Amino acid sequence: MGKLAQMVGVLATVAMIALSASMNYEFAYSLGTTPRNAMILGALSVAADLLKAVAPILIAAAWAARAYGRATLGAALFVLTLLLGFVSAIGFGSENRGGLASSRENLNAALSDALRDETEARRRLTALPQHRPQAAIAGELAALKKDRAWDTSKACTEATTQTSRDLCKAVERLNAESGTAAEAAVLSQKLERLALDVARLRERGAGGDADPQATAIRRLMLRVVGDVDAVGVRSALSLLLALTVEGFSAFGLYVCGVGHDGGKRRPIEPGTITVSEVITPQPSNPQPASVGAAVSPVLAIEAKAALTVDDFMMARFDFDRDGAGVPLAEVYADYCGEAKRQGLSQFSEAEFAASWRACCAELKIDEVNGRFVGVRLGVQADG
Repeated sequence: MGKLAQMVGVLATVAMIALSASMNYEFAYSLGTTPRNAMILGALSVAADLLKAVAPILIAAAWAARAYGRATLGAALFVLTLLLGFVSAIGFGSENRGGLASSRENLNAALSDALRDETEARRRLTALPQHRPQAAIAGELAALKKDRAWDTSKACTEATTQTSRDLCKAVERLNAESGTAAEAAVLSQKLERLALDVARLRERGAGGDADPQATAIRRLMLRVVGDVDAVGVRSALSLLLALTVEGFSAFGLYVCGVGHDGGKRRPIEPGTITVSEVITPQPSNPQPASVGAAVSPVLAIEAKAALTVDDFMMARFDFDRDGAGVPLAEVYADYCGEAKRQGLSQFSEAEFAASWRACCAELKIDEVNGRFVGVRLGVQADG
């Protein structure tokens, strides 16, 4: 299950690194003044993002190898790449969210204009006088113009008789009604067009909040910190996006255990580093190593200047599960003698006691009433 979780974490981190590189590429590309410059800036951003992903692993390896100068320099470069990616991610998030909000604000403004024009057209249509359909008015006008009085008045330009005057008044009323009917027709067509525009705008998302997420967060924050500007909320969301993406892309591989053992202790094997070598402090009276002695880089820790507890145990002790055991004072006295016989320095009694008990615990040798049961001193070999 642990390996599966690690694999999922690594895959998710690789995906996050790819997304981070894409975001940073898009933002850096938009800064280029020419297509060539844009490509260079985009490629630079991707390279920095990849370096940022592996930098923590390399820095940890350099620190573990005691290459502190390289680790420090790597940390400084890592901070620079992290800042570059962070700024790019903020720019991408702000640009994307700002563009989305601006687009919705434009749609809302267009919808508001359309609704205002629709209301005005409806008001004007309602305010028009009562009128008949234009076809009916045109038919009545045509009938009046066939009257003899229309001809004798020369199309109402010389209405000298009462009959011609009555005819001309009727024609004027019909012309006015015809004008009203024509205006009503224009307003009706405009209302139909505006209704279609409103429907299209609503289908594209007009009429809603320009940034629903920011608005929801703002309402929650009103109860905690008071009024917050919507622009500030959008900036905070862009900052959160940048922190998440850049944080995972920078430290995800290291956190998932890529390139290191995750802090596990290396198993003790015969002939390599033993328990006493890990926990034993430096001797109180160390002796310098012989000049010209060849020391393996891997096993440099075994080039000891003092007799270690595990070497002493291997040289002087045998297992004796049925024996009465040996007291610590006797063990330490024998240790001092063995160190002197081999020409090595020795640990203080307190240092030896701590290391001895640790070795016994590792070998499951119990201490009962001050005696270590299960081992006995072997026969001293002739030196």
